[in-house]
Amino acid sequence: MSDLSEREKIIKQVYENVKTGYRSINTTLEQAKKINSLITYNDVKSYLDKLQHRQTQFVYKSYNSYVSKHALFDMEIDLIDMTEEAVKKDGYRYGFVAIDTFTKMVNIQPIKSKLPDDVIYAMEEVFKILGIPKQIYSDQEGSFTNAGFVRLMNKHKIKHIMTVGSAHFVENYNRQFKENIQTRLNAMKLSRDKWIEHIKYIVDNHNNSYHSVIQMTPKEATKKSNHFLVKWNILSKAIHERKYPKISVSDNVRVLQKKTVKTKGYFPKWSETVYKVIAINDGNYLINDPNKRKTYRRHELLKV
Repeated sequence: MSDLSEREKIIKQVYENVKTGYRSINTTLEQAKKINSLITYNDVKSYLDKLQHRQTQFVYKSYNSYVSKHALFDMEIDLIDMTEEAVKKDGYRYGFVAIDTFTKMVNIQPIKSKLPDDVIYAMEEVFKILGIPKQIYSDQEGSFTNAGFVRLMNKHKIKHIMTVGSAHFVENYNRQFKENIQTRLNAMKLSRDKWIEHIKYIVDNHNNSYHSVIQMTPKEATKKSNHFLVKWNILSKAIHERKYPKISVSDNVRVLQKKTVKTKGYFPKWSETVYKVIAINDGNYLINDPNKRKTYRRHELLKV
């Protein structure tokens, strides 16, 4: 038996000890060195990194900022569920939210349902107000995968990127919008179904208020004369601390999991199934998943 496999055997023995095991790398290393002083931190890390339960619970400690190339290069969209009360009164239950990630301009279209006709109508209204982007980024909401919505994307030659994670900019704005709505309704002692009456005021306030990242208002950021300054300001605030191991064709990966229901306790962050990368094109990764023919972005894959 080689020295390395002997070390792994000791690490396994220490880590899987019912009473004292299943702990951190440093604690496992401390106990393993009592048996074999030659065992190193990298030995322990290498062994633990191969364990499925640790891989599926892996969390990156830092993140990278996304920097849009220019105005209307990409737009994030999402649906927010505002109230069930509106349904009873034949009102508007959902908000179709869109944000230009470069200028930070926002638009919200109230819709009654998630049905294709309502979602497509809202998207077309957004195009009239914000403009038509080069690409759209969203989560895997079923309303964004129907044939009619796909045809709309194709009509305008828009690349639609769907993430299993979250659309960061629009989801951050969603929280802000809901807080503003609730503040207004509470102050005026109005029921939740009155939310639609306050959309314009909140959206206008956002679009005409100073934004710390672009260092001007979103409305000002839409002016072509300001685009260079906007890009400079975004880049100056950008963070690039997360380092991803390079992934090549034939590498094994796990896929980021999105929690679709509220649960307590354990929920794997990465798929228990290990896939193989079969193609890479322009930052998009295709894996050998027979049940889901879609591409993934780098942050949605964990190399194993």
